[in-house]
Amino acid sequence: MDVSSLVHSKIKIDMPTGDVEVLVDNVEVLNEASQNLPFSTADLSVPVGHELQMEYRPLYLRKSSTQDIIRLRSKVAMAARNYLETLHGFVDIETPTLFKRTPEGAREFIVPTRSPGKFYALAQSPQQFKQLLMVGGFDRYYQFARCYRDEDMKSDRQPEFTQIDLEMAFVTQEDIITLTEGLVAHIFANVLPSRPQPQIPFPRLTHAKAMETYNSDKPKIGEEEFNFLWVVDFPLFTRCPSTGMLESSHHPFTAPQPDDVTLVSTSPEKVRGLHYDLVCNGVELGGGSIRIHDAVLQEYILSNILKVKDIGVFSHLLKGLRMGCPPHGGIALGFDRLIAILCGGIPLTDTIAFPKAAHGNDLMCKAPSSLPQDVLDMYHIRVKKEDS
Repeated sequence: MDVSSLVHSKIKIDMPTGDVEVLVDNVEVLNEASQNLPFSTADLSVPVGHELQMEYRPLYLRKSSTQDIIRLRSKVAMAARNYLETLHGFVDIETPTLFKRTPEGAREFIVPTRSPGKFYALAQSPQQFKQLLMVGGFDRYYQFARCYRDEDMKSDRQPEFTQIDLEMAFVTQEDIITLTEGLVAHIFANVLPSRPQPQIPFPRLTHAKAMETYNSDKPKIGEEEFNFLWVVDFPLFTRCPSTGMLESSHHPFTAPQPDDVTLVSTSPEKVRGLHYDLVCNGVELGGGSIRIHDAVLQEYILSNILKVKDIGVFSHLLKGLRMGCPPHGGIALGFDRLIAILCGGIPLTDTIAFPKAAHGNDLMCKAPSSLPQDVLDMYHIRVKKEDS
């Protein structure tokens, strides 16, 4: 058969395979779909309820707009890796997910073991590990880090999420801000070249000015499509309204500003931290700080200001700081939130292939779920019965 005779002059430009024509002699059904699908796969432009999206996630992933978002996510990750690793010499290093419970602010997910009374905790973030990498001589670290926090659910929060996490030795706040602005600009230029490009340097507001002017530490100061802003000069400590105790505004490893170091022991509420948040369109996209690299200062803050009852839970970090730890700092950008912003402020769940629902439930897999008694016995767990 003359193949040229099969070529038509009309190409379907609205289809990705519009210049290909296939002549079918025989059709073999490899796997027949159910006749009772919860929504049509023929017309995926029809809105689908949120719970159905979650429960029948593989079917919903066939939607072209959903695939576009996931593919954009992949391109953003590629651009970020190129910027950090190829252009700036960062090293991609994985850190453990199974950690131990340490009081950093958020609640952890606890993981039982077969050793009676012994538990892991899923890491809230790689914070302590990346600081120890600075001790180990890896002066430019990054990873796309999985983080876990057992917090109350919100529309822009998931119990497990991804951060673009990085840390550098011998840097200042200005170094990290400049690098981060370059990262954002690189992502836009390589992934969204036709969209309005962010103008760097980004404007800055002190925390005090942001609260005075906008009554928010995540203000939105223009109408640009992508409105980036740095908030700086946070108080190092804030007082908890319910307990009256001082807490870390960011986390307990944030360094005080050099001019305020003498106030740590005398007037801790007046101390400003070397902490900076990146805000976009009124959403906190990420935050970071210069860290405490002096073990004496770190132990004093943990024991005397934050009143950590068992400072031994931080013994690994304090031991590392005593090994001649260099000055260091970093930042973590919420990767899921970044994708949501780049896609016009879509729900966070739309940026993740298999997200959790509103209460942290996996409606597709029906998790979390109960365990049979023999498994509970293996892990020395006794389930408290609910009051009738």
